[in-house]
Formats: sequence, structure tokens, C-alpha cells
Amino acid sequence: MTDIIDVSKYQKTINWRQVPYDTAIIRVGYRGGRTGAIEADPYAAANLVNARAAGKRIGIYFFTQAVTIDEAREEADYACDRAGKLDLPVYVDSEYSNKNHTGRADRLSRDARTVCVVAFCTRVMERSFKAGVYASQDWFKHQLDYSKLSSYSIWVARYSDQAPTYPPKYELWQYTSQGQCPGITERFDLSRPYGQAEKKKVLIAQASKGETGIRGQIAGNQNGKELNIRDYYEHPKGWRGFRHPEAMVCARIAYAALRAVQNPRIGYDQGDRNSLYIASQKYGFDPGEVKIDVECDCTSLTRVCCAYAGVKLPDYNSATMPAVLIKAGFREIGLDDLKPGDLLCTKTRGHACIVVQS
Repeated sequence: MTDIIDVSKYQKTINWRQVPYDTAIIRVGYRGGRTGAIEADPYAAANLVNARAAGKRIGIYFFTQAVTIDEAREEADYACDRAGKLDLPVYVDSEYSNKNHTGRADRLSRDARTVCVVAFCTRVMERSFKAGVYASQDWFKHQLDYSKLSSYSIWVARYSDQAPTYPPKYELWQYTSQGQCPGITERFDLSRPYGQAEKKKVLIAQASKGETGIRGQIAGNQNGKELNIRDYYEHPKGWRGFRHPEAMVCARIAYAALRAVQNPRIGYDQGDRNSLYIASQKYGFDPGEVKIDVECDCTSLTRVCCAYAGVKLPDYNSATMPAVLIKAGFREIGLDDLKPGDLLCTKTRGHACIVVQS
């Protein structure tokens, strides 16, 4: 998934191998708004080690309460000392320390705060890392001088369906604090590349065909292509899209689809289409755990992924799939804003697949 999560102690212990997102920005520390002391995020070390072990792309951030240039540079050194190899910048998080705005840096002037942020970023670049600034849209507009920050990576928060209108250029848009996915028990922030960032592609997971046809196939993914991930495409019969109203269900559907594609034990055969469903039951319908050679077809794969997400459905084909999904609480959606976990089926009997990246 191309969306980016950011985490800190508030997400507690994370099972990074279950997290379906490819990229994470991890808080490494903060300066106390009352004491002025630099404190480690208690989960930072484990998050960095385990996220890297799970193959995630990594960035880091530090919550600043610096009131002088020297303090800002000290914060930057603290973050860089713990960075290791990074794929994303070292961000300085500039915002109020509490709702009463009583933190030591909360009442700095706009110019004084900008001087500290620039000092942080300058020191990060001296340490051979890319530097970035995180703040809300309003904070960038009223509490920082963006004209002095435009050379850094800009990460702006605006919790809305509407993209930020300020600053004029930014790389990341933090659009919600209500993220949910397997591996993380608490809600988390989600950001997406925006502005100058590469436009996101929609990817789908599907069971397409067996090694030689659609029936009478050898169990298991014989050629590595029977289950696959590919770019979204316009089907000649046209698509209908369906989405479950619960974000966690959608996330688990997408995760199960990825697990299925990665398991070489799962192949395609319409004549043995339910053997995956049967074999996966003992593993809570996790297709990644299936250890015998089995088969599925396009719609039975979607059924297994829904069962893993806690939505058990009666058997269906691509013609009956819309009615079954709607009865189970899925909503029909347009195709202009597909998201991970959305289910697609053709308008007439033909094919079905799962959106895994949007």
C-alpha cells in the first residue's frame, strides 16, 4: 500500500509483519514541553528494528520544543544518532505541546519558531540526511514562515477529504488520524504522497487462470502467475465496485489478498475452487498459512479474504456476487476513488478481484 503510517508510543507494540503498509515514519523522541528535557519514545528502538526486519521503508520524526538554535541542533543530533539508514527524511514536528498551549515553545513568535526549525533542518543536512518539516496547514500558515522552509520536505496535516491548500508545495499529506490495520491495536495517522510526489497507482490482486487453462489443473501456483498482482485495468465487461463500511474489514481483506498471492501453495482451478476456503478454515481463513497445495478461482479468493476479515459469505460466482455483498452490508461505490480492500466484479458474469493498493 502506498499510504504512509506514522507511529509513536501511542500505538504501543506493533506486529510489523502484519502491517500492510510499505512505509512508516517513526517518532524517535521529543523534548518535554514543561521540563525541556529530551526524552526517548519508549517504543522507538523496537519499532525501528522490527519495521526494518519486515522490509518497511523508514523515516523518522522528533517532536520539538526547542526555544534556541542550540536546542534545535541538539534535537536534530538526537534524532540523527538514532536514524540508521533512512528512506525518508528526518522530520521536525512543530505544533503545540498541549491543548492549553502552556509548553515552553508554544508561545514563541512566528519568526523565532521558524529560526529553530531551520536550525534543526540545517543540522540534519549537515549530518547527511534529508530534512523535513511536519505541521498542520494552519500552523504552516500562521506559526511558521514557509518562505524559509520551502527547500525542505514538507509534510502537512489536514484531516479532511479535501487536500491542503497551504503550503503551496508539499510532499506528504497527513489526511486522517483514524487509520486501522492488522498488526496495530490502536488507531494511527495516515499520509499519502501528494503534490510533487509520484502519482499513486491502483493495483489489484486476482486469481486469473491455471497453468494451462481453467479446469483440470495441478494444485498450487505452478507458474507463479495463477494468483498475481497487476495494475488496475478496464475490463471489457465493465467493473462494479463494493466496499465494506468498516475500515478494519477493508484493511484485512487487502492483507489477506496479499498473503494469498505470496503463498505458492495456492493455484487456480474452477473445478476445485473451494479447496482453499476449506483448507484455510483451520488458520482463521489466513491464506498465507495454508501448507498444502490447493486451488481457488477469482470469486472464491474474494470469499476467503472476506472470511479472514470476519465477514463469512455463502458461496457465489461473479454473477451473484453483487447481491451477496450488498446483503452482507457492503456498499456499491464508484471507481474513481478505489481503496485497498475494495472488491471488483464485472457487470455481467466474468471476473472478480481485490484492490490492494490505491
